[in-house]
Amino acid sequence: MITKIPLKILRIENDGHHIIIRGKINGKESFFIVDTGASRSVFNAALPGVKAKDDVLLSRNYPNAITLTTDEIPSTAGIINELQLGELIIYDYEATLIDMKHINELYRNISGKIIKGLIGNDLLIKHQAVIDYSGQVLILNY
Repeated sequence: MITKIPLKILRIENDGHHIIIRGKINGKESFFIVDTGASRSVFNAALPGVKAKDDVLLSRNYPNAITLTTDEIPSTAGIINELQLGELIIYDYEATLIDMKHINELYRNISGKIIKGLIGNDLLIKHQAVIDYSGQVLILNY
């Protein structure tokens, strides 16, 4: 089965673009950035209803999230009870949680939207994602 999720191509700076999609976390509408350069999806640690997993820092088992500037961002393991992207629903998703204040400051100024997470290659590859730029949809298989 496939789901087609409408996407918005957001122009940033002079020649940059980011992809934003809508989804839901625990039934609440949320905005996400599709980040094809991210090895793993990350979500806002301040989300209500998202629980840290035994309060264990991911750095004990996984590296911290790393930006292109090689800055490390402290991360925590957590559980999202229900992550919905289009018709795809993932229950008890083991998430990487980070402080997304810096990301939201940027996107609030550009788009007025609050971003709840970055959808990375862990989900994009698993669900054989196709980004249809001309049709402005993200296609996921499930």
